[in-house]
Amino acid sequence: MDKLICQILKRNILNHKKPALWVITVVVIACTAAAVFLLANPVKMLELPDAASVLSMDMEQFNEYESLGAVTATDKGDIKSVLSALTGARKTLRSSVNDYPVQNSYLVIRLNLSEERRTLCLYSEGSAYYIEEPYIGVYRSSSDANAAIHKIYTDFTRYSMAENPKGGGTPWGEERHGGRSLLGTFLKKSATSFVE
Repeated sequence: MDKLICQILKRNILNHKKPALWVITVVVIACTAAAVFLLANPVKMLELPDAASVLSMDMEQFNEYESLGAVTATDKGDIKSVLSALTGARKTLRSSVNDYPVQNSYLVIRLNLSEERRTLCLYSEGSAYYIEEPYIGVYRSSSDANAAIHKIYTDFTRYSMAENPKGGGTPWGEERHGGRSLLGTFLKKSATSFVE
């Protein structure tokens, strides 16, 4: 009797609900696989050194493969401001296989540490913004971070050209601004303009 009931139930379940059962099974397996993939491969962020370990920072803009000029920062407050603007970039699936991006316009930031030099290249592609570290990876950035860093570079290039019309890299340190950081002052002003 029990065998007969089991056979009837088995036959009814498999015959009447077979498509729904298979769909539910496939959905459960797909959700489980996606959860395992996401847990095993969390989003990686751009790892940056702390400002104290950076001795100096060079920034150089390239448009149509030509340099528009380079500036150098030695003030720890200025370096910290730029590093904080770079934080939050998320790793993409793209790989970096060149010394510089293949785009014709980009901003290069070189972080000079005691034992190494790290190069970061900022560029846009369509409506997306990226930070590429050569041979390490490509990270997606925000438009606000990109605009802030480009504005910092532009303002200091203008300041450098006004102070040194012949060009060349000009340090942005406290010694040039009566003990106060020009970049820190600029960031305070620009932070309020971004909020407005």
